[in-house]
Amino acid sequence: MVQKVHKKSKSQKKNEASTIHSKVVKEFLNEEGLEPDLDKTEMDTDDEELELEELVFGSNRKKNLHTSLHTESKNEKKLDVESNDDLGFFIDTKMEGEEDDGMITETVDPTLPAWEDDDELVVNINDKARLRKLKKDFNESVVSGKEYEERLRTQYEKMNPTPSWAKVTEGQQDMLFQTTQPLISTKRPIVNPEKFDIIRMKNANQQAYSQCVIQAIGFHPTAPVMFTAGLDKTLRLFQIDGKENPKIQNFFIKDMPIYSANFSSTGSQVILTGRRTVFYTLDLESGEMLKINQIRGRTEKSYERSYVSPCNKYIAILGRDGYIILLSMKTKQWVANLKMNVPVVAIAFSSKNQLWSLGSEGSVYQWNLDTKQCLHRFADEGCVKATTIAVSNSDEFIAIGSQSGVVNVYEMDTVLKSDFPAPIKAIMNLTTAITTLVFHPSSDILAIASNELKDSLRLFHLSTKRIVLNWPTSNTPLGYVSTVAFSHDGRFFGIGNDKGKVLLYRLEAYV
Repeated sequence: MVQKVHKKSKSQKKNEASTIHSKVVKEFLNEEGLEPDLDKTEMDTDDEELELEELVFGSNRKKNLHTSLHTESKNEKKLDVESNDDLGFFIDTKMEGEEDDGMITETVDPTLPAWEDDDELVVNINDKARLRKLKKDFNESVVSGKEYEERLRTQYEKMNPTPSWAKVTEGQQDMLFQTTQPLISTKRPIVNPEKFDIIRMKNANQQAYSQCVIQAIGFHPTAPVMFTAGLDKTLRLFQIDGKENPKIQNFFIKDMPIYSANFSSTGSQVILTGRRTVFYTLDLESGEMLKINQIRGRTEKSYERSYVSPCNKYIAILGRDGYIILLSMKTKQWVANLKMNVPVVAIAFSSKNQLWSLGSEGSVYQWNLDTKQCLHRFADEGCVKATTIAVSNSDEFIAIGSQSGVVNVYEMDTVLKSDFPAPIKAIMNLTTAITTLVFHPSSDILAIASNELKDSLRLFHLSTKRIVLNWPTSNTPLGYVSTVAFSHDGRFFGIGNDKGKVLLYRLEAYV
């Protein structure tokens, strides 16, 4: 059977060739990862027909076209790299899993030094006299740079050996980083009682002296501020800088001479008491003076001896017949009574929310302020008539003054274990009744004073258990010392006297 072959026209052949051309070009472009540019015009008709004919009839035109397109693609990539270099950065067009062609990647070890000195460096140690001490042999003259460094290091360690306190064994080093305790020592500063370094400053109240005996002075617990108060019914505030000490303000109370004044532990109030059945509180923020009437249920006619607790919860006032009246710092109302078996002459608060009261014949009571119960009592050794008591800020020591001028200093651990403890020191440098006992904030110095004899003031150093010898001198203008106080940071020491002045001193050991 003879099949009839239909002959295709020239236009049909042209369309088929054009379709084949488009498919081939798209395959080549897809293989090279390129997108066809639809905006470009097609090649001239004659050239296109020639190219299609070569593709249809098996010419090597296809191979040449692939080569041309591949070369063009490489040239474009090269141009992109060069343009990136011109921009100062490189755009990575590599696909994931694709390897760089012809690119060398160098891996740098970050632990290696940036550079190394030349080992061939030599030093002539015979050239200069100061280097000859590095010679190990008399005829030696030249050493390498590395050897020169080792010999310098050895010579330095020989002349400056490591102190014993800086030597840390391996076990100690491990323990050092297993604790959160401070690495810097918090020991008390070294004080020499034979040469106590104390410098007099301008008087604290030089811009407004009192017109009477200074009855009370106090340093603010956080700010450089001091108050003075006395029988002239005036409370004065000063800013303490040691140079000018400018006055801040005066507060006059027309119906009460001031016998006792205390900052609250927060420093926001001043509690003022006197020989009246009322007392006053001054709010330092608003400047308002508040009058508190007679304490309900009490018949005392005088509130002249008052104290403020460190916890800022209580105001304590000494009453009659051994009573200690506790008031709320917040409401200024009665909270509780503590009762001794003998008349109470003085009290002192400790930092452990406890109160220590001193009876007239030398008995001492320890009170818990939470339960209002007596925890312990003991008798002051050799005391006939007690006058004042003080407890150190660290709760390490307790001091008791007497009418005879003797001050007994006890260790707190000893006091709590015995009803008749022995003092670690009996201070007998004064001969009149002790009216003032104040511990330094560091608990390293105890100030002792009497207002019955002129210039009766001494400083006792607790670490060495000795009186400071070089101060006060015969030229120190103390007068009759009525009260003393240390600043909260321990740098300043104020002394009030009968002339209405407050002497101010700077303790150099605590600056």
